[in-house]
Amino acid sequence: MKIFIQGYYISANQMSSVLINNRLVGANANQCDTLMVSLMDSVTHAAVDSCKNVLSTSGNWTVAFPAAVLGAGYYLKITHRNSLETWSSNPVIMNNTTTFDLSADSSLAFGKQVRHIEAGVWAIYSGDIDQDGEILPSDLDYIETASHLFQFGYLPGDLTGDGLVESSDYSLIENNLIGQLQVQKP
Repeated sequence: MKIFIQGYYISANQMSSVLINNRLVGANANQCDTLMVSLMDSVTHAAVDSCKNVLSTSGNWTVAFPAAVLGAGYYLKITHRNSLETWSSNPVIMNNTTTFDLSADSSLAFGKQVRHIEAGVWAIYSGDIDQDGEILPSDLDYIETASHLFQFGYLPGDLTGDGLVESSDYSLIENNLIGQLQVQKP
């Protein structure tokens, strides 16, 4: 899979090394942050399986599911600790090797709910800090409070991944508030 996270994106198909920036043990310079993808039944939308893994700074991500899902189509639900949950626009057929590049086109996300961040590059929205399915003023309030307290570390309010909750995080979420963003799913 290939996925970019809006706040972590630098340029030229590269994201920040968030885990290194936060001095997390075992991290390396090619690792961005952890994501989870869930296979959702194409009819009931119930979770069938999920896999969590570390996303690379180049947006590449490898996940593995049991052989029992081969040949079937599932919606992909992508979740990240401070981003808006994003679903694939259509069920994806699982083969021995299946590729899915969410960064290539907005039409691959349900409701086209991804952010255009560079020519030909799309990313999942940053800013759903409390993971309630919406980017709301309460998410902005968290950042405002954390920045006044000079909070740093691996915190959900650090939308840029630099290890500090500050004005750049505030600006990012403030811009996303304008769109009244909430999870869109089938």
